[in-house]
Amino acid sequence: MAIELARFTIHDGAESQLVAQRPAMVGALRERFPACLAAYLTKEDDGGWLDVVLWRSRAEAEEAAREVSARCPSVRPGSGTSPSRAG
Repeated sequence: MAIELARFTIHDGAESQLVAQRPAMVGALRERFPACLAAYLTKEDDGGWLDVVLWRSRAEAEEAAREVSARCPSVRPGSGTSPSRAG
């Protein structure tokens, strides 16, 4: 199992939209990447957000990250706009 951590911030006033769209986002992620086992979103004390995604394996998490990076060039591992990886 692998754990993916993504820390991010959102624009002021966007919280309700993020929370409303979250189920569809997670559903699309799990549909495209069946190795995504679960995803949890938390709001941090400093107002930032932490997304915790559980993957079946590190290799499958890394493959998903490569595909997302190829489709969305602004999201790159280590750029501060994409997940940090642990596990």
